[in-house]
Amino acid sequence: MLESKLERDCCKYAKTLGIANKKLTHDKGDADRIFLYKGCVLFIEFKASGKKARPIQEYNHLELKRAGFNVLVIDDPTVFKIVITKWIKQCEVN
Repeated sequence: MLESKLERDCCKYAKTLGIANKKLTHDKGDADRIFLYKGCVLFIEFKASGKKARPIQEYNHLELKRAGFNVLVIDDPTVFKIVITKWIKQCEVN
């Protein structure tokens, strides 16, 4: 699946769950999107099926993780649905 279609489909799905999301376009290596739900923050890098994050992206993801944020690389819509559902449940508890 193309990265653009994956991102578009996943964002539409998140919206149906009441999750806000914004496109990040600041610096090279930033995650593609930030998802926001009830005070929780999740950064996601979308990739075409089977593709991996570039080294600069991995570095930036690690920096965000060290700062306490959740960062994921997603290349499959089914995985996104599973992850986002678990994430929502964690947000509801906190």
